[in-house]
Amino acid sequence: MEDITIPTIDLNPEQIQTVVEKLYQIKKETPKELRSKDFTLEDGQVWTSWTVRENVYKKKCDTFPTMARGLFTKETKGEYDIMVRGYDKFFNVFETNATQWPSIESDTVGPYEVTAKENGCIIFVAALSKEKVIVTSKHSIPAEKTDNSAHGGVGYNWVLKHLDSSGKVEADLAGWLFEKKITLVFELCDDEFEQHILPYTGKARGLYLHGINYHTAELHTLPSSVVQKTAAVFGFHITEFKVFDTIKQVKQFSDEMQQTGLYDGREIEGAVVRLYREYREVTKALLKVDEDGNISLKETNEGIRMTYEKTPYYIDWLRKRAISNPEWFREFKSNKAAIRQSLEECPESQFSEGLKAAFQIDGERHKKPEEETNTEDLSDLLDSLSVFTLSGSQIPAEKKTRALRNLIELSLPNLKEALKSIDIKLWSDDIVSDLNKEIMNTENISGASATLLIHAAYYPKINELTSSAPRLLTNNTLSIAKEEGKSVVDGLIVPLLFQSNLDRPQTEIIMKVISEALNASQRLNLLKAILSDGELYFSSNENVMTSRKYLRPWGNSIFQILNTILTVQPLLLLDKSGLFDLLQPIKTIVDLTPKDKSSMQLLLVLTSKYAQVLVEFDALDTVEKICQTSTMFLKRSVLGQITSIKKNLPLTN
Repeated sequence: MEDITIPTIDLNPEQIQTVVEKLYQIKKETPKELRSKDFTLEDGQVWTSWTVRENVYKKKCDTFPTMARGLFTKETKGEYDIMVRGYDKFFNVFETNATQWPSIESDTVGPYEVTAKENGCIIFVAALSKEKVIVTSKHSIPAEKTDNSAHGGVGYNWVLKHLDSSGKVEADLAGWLFEKKITLVFELCDDEFEQHILPYTGKARGLYLHGINYHTAELHTLPSSVVQKTAAVFGFHITEFKVFDTIKQVKQFSDEMQQTGLYDGREIEGAVVRLYREYREVTKALLKVDEDGNISLKETNEGIRMTYEKTPYYIDWLRKRAISNPEWFREFKSNKAAIRQSLEECPESQFSEGLKAAFQIDGERHKKPEEETNTEDLSDLLDSLSVFTLSGSQIPAEKKTRALRNLIELSLPNLKEALKSIDIKLWSDDIVSDLNKEIMNTENISGASATLLIHAAYYPKINELTSSAPRLLTNNTLSIAKEEGKSVVDGLIVPLLFQSNLDRPQTEIIMKVISEALNASQRLNLLKAILSDGELYFSSNENVMTSRKYLRPWGNSIFQILNTILTVQPLLLLDKSGLFDLLQPIKTIVDLTPKDKSSMQLLLVLTSKYAQVLVEFDALDTVEKICQTSTMFLKRSVLGQITSIKKNLPLTN
């Protein structure tokens, strides 16, 4: 192929044979961890798609036969070949032991490639033959390869368009892929098919090539420079990348991107989502569309929660445009309204370009249907669950498992309704332990359902504790938190913080979960919830947060919890806004109560464990000023730490 030179490597067929045989064995022995599905293709070939349960990648990364996420194989007379090969499962920084910055630094060597993450859905392109390609999603192949309702079908149609733009035909690409035995990995970005957070319209629509993988059991992927060249030759969109020599440079780039929300001047989805979701929820709360398509808005903003400073501007704009341009809003609930374009063209609205662009796109990868408001008859299920008020030993294991699964698999509206009639607080700890197992073993349980179940199972019991939690209750809490940390934060810890009296028993169990179960990312989100006084959680967790108290000014319990969040290894990656959001309440407390001891203890943690962060964001003077107001003896230790930090700073001219 012109201008593209890639090596032909040994695919190691013996290793492929061993890996696929192990996959079939695991599927037979533990079908909940691994499942497969066969697809019969247009020429009669049968390809098998393998789907691994998400938590297996974390729990068994050292023992599972492959970490591939997106894998299709073919059997020919007892011999196996890999036909499509995605990336190995990858994780966020702090999500696993291997993705802590110290581990990355000690276990890897440069140079490092950092690629832009386009905001679409992953698809794979491989050779069906020397003349034809096949396009798949992560786990599926459409029955009709041009099916415009399927990711693979839309992807295939885009492949043909891109090839045509470069003067190529399908056979040109297929022959090259067939010869090299490789998979092209794309991000499909097309607002007309499926809208995401960031906009892809006009010439930006299409396939962004970001990886080329050999058909090997162990991941072998080509450099980004080759990927870009391949994209250019075949007419695909290229994916930007940067090369850094050291992990320190990578971390610096990561920190800068986290602070600005930008990659080379582009607004990225993390900063956009938080604002967009509030605007969307405000619109849903205010907007009414009757059967005839007539548009109206609630007369007042009563009951509308507004976290972001620009939301009032948006509401003003919304009220004007609902009158002048009602057609923009008639299809709002189906996520096809013209609101995004209108915001882009609206000079008086005080929004960033990325925020305008993101407004009406669904924040999830797939558009969700409207929740059903009519619930099914739950009487049989409730009857089967009523026996759980008896001793666990009196309930047949099969009956118990079936009842719990039926509860967990309810749709969210039905689950809400069922939990109104179930007092899980009366269930024994053994039954709750079984509930844990079923939650962890249920594939694709929604975060909202897991949060609701965890709240029902744990919050009432822990909220009523007047002494330390019993051992089994503590163990159950830790067990579910290790697997469903985010749902435990949302369904248990945050409600305990903002709705309970937060006495010693509640504080103890929160600190235990933080120190023994939550990863750094979950601890950071919990810290943000505390620093925002619940604003980041209350509006999105109405199912479990029915009332709310404020934490400020912080008492001893909150200081203990903050201390635990900040001292558990690995330490948090604090950005500038997070650091100063933490320092401001401390300053307020010390201004009001100069003798406050807990404030100085927390500052001692910051100066001893986050010295580099304090230096990087020029916060040493702020800490020093807080200490000057304090009359606590501990301030001497903090000031001593500051002096030591300053002595170690490099001299500047």
